[in-house]
Amino acid sequence: MRITRIKATNLRQFPTVDWEVSEGLTVIRGPNSAGKTTLVTIAPRWCIWGPTAIDDQDNLVRYGERDLGVELEIDMGGEHYVKIWRRFLKHETRDGGVASLKVWTRHAGSAEFVEVSDAKIADTQARINELVGTYAMFATTAYVDQDDGPGAFMKLGAADKRVALREIVVESDEDWDNWHSDAQFNLTNFEGDLDDNVTRRAILREHASRLISLP
Repeated sequence: MRITRIKATNLRQFPTVDWEVSEGLTVIRGPNSAGKTTLVTIAPRWCIWGPTAIDDQDNLVRYGERDLGVELEIDMGGEHYVKIWRRFLKHETRDGGVASLKVWTRHAGSAEFVEVSDAKIADTQARINELVGTYAMFATTAYVDQDDGPGAFMKLGAADKRVALREIVVESDEDWDNWHSDAQFNLTNFEGDLDDNVTRRAILREHASRLISLP
């Protein structure tokens, strides 16, 4: 999955965005609060999977505006392409608003996108999950945020972990078993080191308090 275009209106810092993402490595550089995370993390996450505890829709709307929209074009490995458009029209006097969601697909060799949205947003979202994958899968196979990735992976069930790893490097159950054993071993060692450090810290604090109390 590779995002090839990001379009947005009234998304946090940005009144408008229309960015065609080049192939290969892309580096976004800017000071704090310039909108780097908004562009590469929040916009795709909200457009594809909708509001979460992280992305409260009301707070995503640009200050002083009401109409938020994000559109993505996604290359699914060169075999087919997906376009997703999500809109949120905020209420004037209270939290919440009216949401809209549409999705289109295009097969390789075809020039036109064909809409495959359903009448209900929940059904359209389910179709998007079938085409692109769930957010849990995305969080474990791509860099999403500072706290995502490994943390999200460890919360998955065994079956989802296998699927996630196959998206990266693991190709067989034998590979999975070896990887899982190594991961468990490393995790046990890490937890042991953490416990040792906590104990050492307590001892050092005790020694420090004794030195401070010396006449």
